[in-house]
Amino acid sequence: MFRYAQIDENGYIISDSHLSSVVEAENMIPLAPDFDLRNKHWNGTDWETYEPEPEPIRPDKTQADMDYLKMMIGGAAE
Repeated sequence: MFRYAQIDENGYIISDSHLSSVVEAENMIPLAPDFDLRNKHWNGTDWETYEPEPEPIRPDKTQADMDYLKMMIGGAAE
């Protein structure tokens, strides 16, 4: 079994592939069986660790509904 990271044009991982034969492709990077791909980016010669962008904070649907109702009635009642 051969393990590869498939990367996009910017070096970010698209998939972790376990294949039955050797692959020769620029976007398929060979990996050790125990290599941890989390928060990794391929720079063209080696893996770099990066800090992922945090998820944007979004109000839950209930809060959005309450804000809409307040706007519609023109009040600030809690």
